[in-house]
Amino acid sequence: MAFCGGFAALLALCSPVRADAISDWIAIAADAAARGQGDSYERSRVMAAVSIAMFEAVSVNEAGKGSRIEVSTHGPLGASSEAAAAAAAHYVLSQLFPEQQASFSVDLARSIEAIPDGQGKFVGRMVGTSVGKSVYALLAGER
Repeated sequence: MAFCGGFAALLALCSPVRADAISDWIAIAADAAARGQGDSYERSRVMAAVSIAMFEAVSVNEAGKGSRIEVSTHGPLGASSEAAAAAAAHYVLSQLFPEQQASFSVDLARSIEAIPDGQGKFVGRMVGTSVGKSVYALLAGER
């Protein structure tokens, strides 16, 4: 248990994205997967897809960091990484669980409401959605 606490503290120091956005969407994904019809393998795929989408969305937004997978988007300077991560998770979950999309949209609005309105928020959402599409396409190609 001490390892988990130390690891979380290390991540908080290293990440420019507010840990709450990532943690919130991991919890949302876990809840959605638990309500879904899949077995433990499918639930693991959901968690992996959402985690990868958020990681890639933040990576393409941060200066000097590119995508580790086939994502064609590059985040412009000033784009909100938090909005990008939330939008990427929202897109992937909405595709995997279309019956829960309304709930995910409420979660997205709640997730980004603290981000100041403006181009950074708008572009961050666009980048995140684009990354989410790319990650989902890769996942869909494996099925």
